[in-house]
Amino acid sequence: MGCQKDIAIEGSQNWEGLQTIVMVEFERTIKSETTIDHRYYIKFVEKRRYS
Repeated sequence: MGCQKDIAIEGSQNWEGLQTIVMVEFERTIKSETTIDHRYYIKFVEKRRYS
């Protein structure tokens, strides 16, 4: 059911610290009506500063 794809996202090179973008697709059916929802999760790596 799931799959993993590595794709290039236009402009992502300008997002400093961007590590991961995930899209999750939810499909549910209630009383014979089906809806599909997409949720996106974005993960950044925090840049540590050392003194």
